[in-house]
Amino acid sequence: MNNIKELQDKTENLKLLAAQRVLYKRAKKMFTFQVISTVVVSIVFVVLKCFTKEQLGFDPKDINVIAVVVALLEPLLFMLLVSNLRTNGAKIQELFDRRLYGMKWNKANSEDEPEKHVIDENARRYVDDPKAPLENWYDIELDGLSHNKAIITCQETNLFYDGRLRLSFRDASLIVCLIMVLLTVVIAAILDMSMRKYFTYLALPILPAISLTLKIYLENKKSQAAADKLRGFAKQIKRNEDTPSFEDLKQIQDRIYCMRKDSALIPEWYYKKHRARLEREMKVNASAD
Repeated sequence: MNNIKELQDKTENLKLLAAQRVLYKRAKKMFTFQVISTVVVSIVFVVLKCFTKEQLGFDPKDINVIAVVVALLEPLLFMLLVSNLRTNGAKIQELFDRRLYGMKWNKANSEDEPEKHVIDENARRYVDDPKAPLENWYDIELDGLSHNKAIITCQETNLFYDGRLRLSFRDASLIVCLIMVLLTVVIAAILDMSMRKYFTYLALPILPAISLTLKIYLENKKSQAAADKLRGFAKQIKRNEDTPSFEDLKQIQDRIYCMRKDSALIPEWYYKKHRARLEREMKVNASAD
């Protein structure tokens, strides 16, 4: 039998969950700021294009060059700022899982374990949220399962949750991008703009927002596809083997860490909005297996 339910609520393991949640939340706040600032910058660019060279003190055409530069450099800047937070969050979450599963840390795959001071510092910053408790992290039925079957059930649950969340956010991102493009087309039609004026006064100024939205869509599409593919592999193992081998489970866990480390972030407000539905679907899916 397994003891995952007991281990997950031990104080030292709850501390890991608190630390990773704080790190991810900080990274998500930075990502949300990036989205908001990009939209604001795009709107400012459009407004500035309405003024003359004399009113602005510079040629409005220069805004197109600035917009392209912002579209290229801004994602890179925020990626560098967010990357360390996301990696540390993924490492701490990996350490939590490996403690529950009884797996040794794989340095070849995940490099060094998270620093103790990073865990302690961020755990201290954690503020309890009654709507999203740390206790009973794997809130699924594991009683009666062998240790290996319990592990693969938790792994599959992680992948199901991540894939469903990213599928939803991916589609929402595409809708937002299409709405932005459609609005510029409608405005251009109302003002009877030529194609050249449309690109000069509307399309290029909002390029940073469109570029970021497309980037979000493509990254989440890639992450969602990877989660679904790995989940399919886990499901196949469960179907074909009475007792999944520990070696297979370690390989799945290594890939889960890599996905967490490299996957695009999803804003905290979006996650909270869909959390109840996703957890409900997760429990139904776990019980169906």
